[in-house]
Amino acid sequence: MLNRLRNIIRRLRKVDGDFSAGYRLFKQGHQQHKLSQFREALQSWEQALAIYREIGYRKGEASCLGNLGTVYYSLGQCDKAIEFHEQSLVISREIRDRDAVSASLNGLGLAYNFLGQYDKAIEFHEQSLVISREIRDRQGEAISLNNLGLVYDYVAQYHRAIEFYEQSLVISRKIGNRKGEPGSLNGLGDTYRALGQYHRAIKFYEQSLVISRKIGNRQKEAASLGSLGTVYNSLEQYDKAIEFHEQSLVISREIRDRGGEAASLGSLGTVYNSLEQYDKAIEFHEQSLMISQEIGNTESESIVLNNLGLTLLVTNQLAEAETALRTSIIIRETLRYELVNNDHKTSIFETQVSAYHLLQKVLVAQTKFDEALEISEMSRTRTFVELLQQTLLKNDVPATNQTNKLSIPKIQQIARDRNSTIHLGNPTKRQHHPSRRQSRTPQPTKPNPQTNHPQNPRLHRHRRNRRRRQQN
Repeated sequence: MLNRLRNIIRRLRKVDGDFSAGYRLFKQGHQQHKLSQFREALQSWEQALAIYREIGYRKGEASCLGNLGTVYYSLGQCDKAIEFHEQSLVISREIRDRDAVSASLNGLGLAYNFLGQYDKAIEFHEQSLVISREIRDRQGEAISLNNLGLVYDYVAQYHRAIEFYEQSLVISRKIGNRKGEPGSLNGLGDTYRALGQYHRAIKFYEQSLVISRKIGNRQKEAASLGSLGTVYNSLEQYDKAIEFHEQSLVISREIRDRGGEAASLGSLGTVYNSLEQYDKAIEFHEQSLMISQEIGNTESESIVLNNLGLTLLVTNQLAEAETALRTSIIIRETLRYELVNNDHKTSIFETQVSAYHLLQKVLVAQTKFDEALEISEMSRTRTFVELLQQTLLKNDVPATNQTNKLSIPKIQQIARDRNSTIHLGNPTKRQHHPSRRQSRTPQPTKPNPQTNHPQNPRLHRHRRNRRRRQQN
């Protein structure tokens, strides 16, 4: 009996020692991630994960999995990020840890937004927001609101994006969470820049930059610098633009942020194109394209191809320009096709019209007039035809690229056959600057590591019971 008791004590001491070792590694990972030392954080959390699995500490396991997902997101490896966040979500639901469920949903939303699956991203962020509000987690609420702003920014619904960013910023300031401010400030800058309010955007970017430097968040510092570079390019202050983009590029490379590196390279290509230094522009765009393809950032890939197509057009490399622009359009149409919400489809189409206009110019320059007319028709009627396909033409037109080639007389004929009336006006043509969003990489407020901090199981139960008493 005495020997048995001694064995139990030894095992308990070992578990306690392993728990302490796992916690030290977990905390170390947080410090490394805070300094944007992503590879080092990855190693620390992988070791902590192994320990927590061995001692059967499920909360610690879920926390490590979620944080590994966050690191892979920071490194631009979103497929891996999704894999880890999904594992974390399953465990968090099993142990009924709603804080961790909310964090996992946010992590999934960020990853799907990065991959251009915007409806899915909105769904995950909205679920996270509901939970944060139910459990009265104000910081989690601010994070979800910020991330919703990011998605609506990406689908070009700027006024909705501003609403979410402002709500997030108000909460972060109210609860004194300085770490939450830069993402919202940078997001507000992006939306006002997209709306052409450049000086207003600069004020937000500068605030974001100051706070990012104070709190030591190098990834957000790089994002703010890149955003300032983009807005100064829009203001035709090219020396300033290059200076900011180069600073951003240095930081992104130091912290191994591949998405940020691709954005900085592409933005430099855009500035050099404006300066008519086309060889340099092509060189930077090609480097950006290679990284975007490697990390699977399809939206960035489409934007870079669009900007590369512009430079190739100006330098009379017409065949290459046509290839780049057609590929850009295919990628963007694929992203749009996956959207369910028609408002999102319409908004995002407005941001890609420039690729159609550029392709028309390339085809005309090659005397491919019929193809140029076809592209012109596609750019004018694309969204309208999709809407018809979902309603009036649902049984007449297959959901293929042939829908793009429907002529107006054909649409009217089908309408007559259905005894319907269609009024076709002249669409307003709106030219968008092809590089408007080039320096954008997702720089949202990530799930705060503190919310994923594993705790001593007994302490965790005490806090959970205390929260229940407060709610009751």
